[in-house]
Amino acid sequence: YFVDTPPEEITVVEGQSVFLKYELLTNCSMVIYKRNDIIIGNTSNIRVTESRRLKTLKIKDITQKEEGQYCLEAAGMTSKPTMVIVKPMFKQPLQNKTSVEGSNTTFECETEKENSDSEWFKDGVKMVDGNKKIKMETVLGHTFKLTIKCISLLDNGKYSIRVNGILSEAELDVKCNQLEILF
Repeated sequence: YFVDTPPEEITVVEGQSVFLKYELLTNCSMVIYKRNDIIIGNTSNIRVTESRRLKTLKIKDITQKEEGQYCLEAAGMTSKPTMVIVKPMFKQPLQNKTSVEGSNTTFECETEKENSDSEWFKDGVKMVDGNKKIKMETVLGHTFKLTIKCISLLDNGKYSIRVNGILSEAELDVKCNQLEILF
């Protein structure tokens, strides 16, 4: 009954879009999509489209919770399953840091995908590159660094990076630089 179906396995990186296309032998208006044997339909990031014999399930900005085995049921027949594997966006997420006033500190993360759009935030507020205190850089297209120079107690807080809609977060704990007084 199925002329064409998606491959048995698809591996994607978190945040990408996935298209599962099924072509039926005849036009069937009543079809059911399933993930792990549970019926799914349109949501904020899942769209079902139909054009006569061609049925498509689009998963936009896929997350790890959408990993699973997908199939289509039509006219009492079930397609062969397609396993959708979702690799995490961050191979190496941001790590919490503790630093002393006056020193420099660098947050670093590595993503699965190269040349991704990124935005840095401090306490939820977008940071802008260009001042002398911070430096944002991308190395080899998939390693992202945020360096904060001559940190002060004002730099305490939560730092995060958003890459293709996926967030990694870490805390910066700045300690006072206590000078020892010798008598």
